Amino acid sequence: MHGLIHIIFKGFVVDTFGQDAWQEIMRKAGVEDDSTILKMQQYDDSLTFAAIQIGSEVAGAPMDAALELFGAYFVQFAAGNGFLSLLKSLGSNLAELLSNLNILHHNIERDFTSAVFPLFEVQAASQPSAKGDHTFILQYGSSRPGLFPLLRGALKKTADLLFDAELEIRELAPTAADPAALPWARTTTPTEAQVSMEMELTVRPRSVAQQASSQEPPRNGHGTFYHSSAHPKTTTPTPTTTPPSQNSPGSNNKNNNNNSNNSSNNNSNNNRNNNNNNSYSFFDLHSALASIWACNSAACKDSTQSSTQLEVVEAEPDWFSRSSAHLEVVEPEPNWFSKVAASCKEKHAAVDKVCAAYQNLDDATHPYFKLSAKDRVKVGVSLFRGVVAGQIAAPWTDQTELAQATEFWAAYEKLDSFYAQSRDWLQPGVVGTFPRKEGKIRFLSQSWGLPTGWDQVMGPNSSYSQAKAAEICCVAKDIASRELGDVSRWREVGFWLDKCCIPQGDKVLMSWCVNLLEEFIVFSDGLIVLVPWTYFTRLWCVYEWVCFLLVHDPMDIEICADPFIRDSTMALYISCISNFKLESCQCFHEPDRAILLAKVDLYYKSRAAFERFLKFTSIALFARCAASRRSGKAAAALKPWSDLASGSGFSELTGKLQLMAELLPGWRLEAVAGAKGGATHDVQSMVARKVDDWFRAEMVPLILAERSQAAAEKGLAYIKDLRGAAGLPH
Repeated sequence: MHGLIHIIFKGFVVDTFGQDAWQEIMRKAGVEDDSTILKMQQYDDSLTFAAIQIGSEVAGAPMDAALELFGAYFVQFAAGNGFLSLLKSLGSNLAELLSNLNILHHNIERDFTSAVFPLFEVQAASQPSAKGDHTFILQYGSSRPGLFPLLRGALKKTADLLFDAELEIRELAPTAADPAALPWARTTTPTEAQVSMEMELTVRPRSVAQQASSQEPPRNGHGTFYHSSAHPKTTTPTPTTTPPSQNSPGSNNKNNNNNSNNSSNNNSNNNRNNNNNNSYSFFDLHSALASIWACNSAACKDSTQSSTQLEVVEAEPDWFSRSSAHLEVVEPEPNWFSKVAASCKEKHAAVDKVCAAYQNLDDATHPYFKLSAKDRVKVGVSLFRGVVAGQIAAPWTDQTELAQATEFWAAYEKLDSFYAQSRDWLQPGVVGTFPRKEGKIRFLSQSWGLPTGWDQVMGPNSSYSQAKAAEICCVAKDIASRELGDVSRWREVGFWLDKCCIPQGDKVLMSWCVNLLEEFIVFSDGLIVLVPWTYFTRLWCVYEWVCFLLVHDPMDIEICADPFIRDSTMALYISCISNFKLESCQCFHEPDRAILLAKVDLYYKSRAAFERFLKFTSIALFARCAASRRSGKAAAALKPWSDLASGSGFSELTGKLQLMAELLPGWRLEAVAGAKGGATHDVQSMVARKVDDWFRAEMVPLILAERSQAAAEKGLAYIKDLRGAAGLPH
């Protein structure tokens, strides 16, 4: 496990049982110098479990009791380091928090691919009584037996610190895990036990007076899912014991097994307060969390291994290896004005060169509509820009980068300085061949405005801007892993984003870019949709969605909804989609409405046909997203979408979604059998591939059939010419 677990455990022993108890544990474990096990690196699991076992013997306490106390202490440690709102951001009550904990694990898996996380499923949650009491059923599953007491202690302390409540836990049915419900369960050997625990949790809030005096407030005011509020405290946290200074977190000790080629060290150092050896970064904490669930040694599976005299075995160097590439967020240079002016001058010249061949371009009709498809592509190539993820996104483990990225997402400001952050993405080529690209690029579709009701359902201190910046980083990591073969290269992933890819201060070029939306979408390799519930109330957003589906393969759309979908927002999504009407959509710049509605009238048989196509594809693509999310019971997440399909009159779509719900458990069983070491990251990747293969075979034909019914012949011919001019197959 990670050395931070050892540091926390030492603090627990010393604070609870005294320094002599810790020294006795080290003596019995055969560790002469405890500094050798307190480094910020990975250690053999057998050492950690042996130390805990010996600790319970030294303290004269049952193992379960010791683990429960340690679980509570772990949460207290996290609180002492400023991580309380890390958890509170996941939900407004304990049931909602536990429901969303799987998503937190899914994000940690991107960086710790060998982790084998547990799964939490909340069922039968009651409505709070007048006094605030509420009860729910929690199903907990893990590939590691014996950790339930630790969870019990952590749950009670979480209820205490976050919700100022007492928690009663009644165990219902400990059973052998159903592999369909535990997709990470290890099945390589019969000795690797899987456990499932069903329990009834009753939460009883304390009095309002007690709540006002004892509850620790969120720090720094940003309680988003991405933990943006949880800056490490600068005051001395729990535990009170301090590891030797030469081995403290953030030191450059040559024995730390972290070298300059390991970016986990870079990330961790960047976030620490180096003046406080007891202040730890997000990356430290999540390394520790991952190590709890990832067995990184064969010794931990060997029942013959002695639990007393143990040699300290460091984890293999490749247990967690990442590239050292770290591209800093690049601020616009001081001379951005001259750079933007020079770029715009070049763009005007390129546009004028194409338009010179045309007569009568000075009337009320925009020149775009008089150009041939080939010439529109020429103009589009000259104006198409891209921005890399490192300029607009940040890891949720890096507070410095996240703060910088948040400034970018704070508001939609039409400033040319943002244009300086983008660069030309296409090389002018021979007409009839797709222009050479700098690399693959995705069209990023999202809504700038704060979603209606955000404070009520997400919390008044939640940051929409930080959620977007961190989610883009997550999707960029997924793309980098798939296409670049290295998740650490996520900063190189390219996006088209209006704020920095359109020259906002040049009205002429801006009008060209607005009209060239279809061309820009043709040039894009995919559509990334950051989709809060109000996405479907924005005219630009819904047009980008449907336009992409008119031009590209439906498989090339990726929905990013993890920061926004939860029990409290699902009804908002369903309402916005089921009640969708073009006439009700809002437009940031009202004159754009006429342009967009004219495009709808050109490409679709009617506005009603556009609305039906939007609803149909929204349901289908959200269902794909739900089926791929990290949950052993993702089939249940499909029900709202199949119900919406049924209520909307999409009978064939309803049948397909019900079939997918039936198939999901089997896909997860297959993924469990094929996952390397049971790692949840591997299982999730395999399930996602199963979902995508089925979606491509069964759902895409339905979407294409709906498209042919909705699109006007003239519009399809227009798109066909455009694709041909860009060198794409028809």
